[in-house]
Amino acid sequence: MPLDNLLHIGRLTGRRPSHGDVQVRLRGIRGGMFHGSFLFLDIDGLKVPFGIEEMTVRDDCIFVAFREKDVDYAMIADTDVYASSEDIDEPDDDMLRDDPSLLTGFSVIDAEAGRLGRIVSVDDRTANCLLTVRGSRELLVPLAENLVDHLDVARRELHVRLPQGLIQINDDTKTEI
Repeated sequence: MPLDNLLHIGRLTGRRPSHGDVQVRLRGIRGGMFHGSFLFLDIDGLKVPFGIEEMTVRDDCIFVAFREKDVDYAMIADTDVYASSEDIDEPDDDMLRDDPSLLTGFSVIDAEAGRLGRIVSVDDRTANCLLTVRGSRELLVPLAENLVDHLDVARRELHVRLPQGLIQINDDTKTEI
């Protein structure tokens, strides 16, 4: 399996010894979207596969018992978790409207500037939802309906038409005063 099709889906946040499983707090997907038999944990920069023996799905997390019985849980605590993109269902339009964090990992393409990068985080704690887009530089992009040209869920692309100067404002805010 090529590792270049792995998507960051969350973080291993805890262990439930009484159940013999670990909790993966999901980011960018919901529990029902994952249907794979392996997870990849980032251990010292390497994506190490772990087979899933049993999984319990919740909306924002999954509880996983690994096939490997001799797992050193101290070694995998607080690690980033990845899954093959083939094992993740695409969110539908309703899911994206209800939960903009599902846009994490989508590419952002501006009508004028072209490809800006990938969405690495979504801040939807306020009425003005902001996307953090990382490409050749990091940009903050407002997620406003009037700025979105269209959303291509199958290609994981968000096409926008940003106001003139917005990209330059992002650059100007990084200069020291």
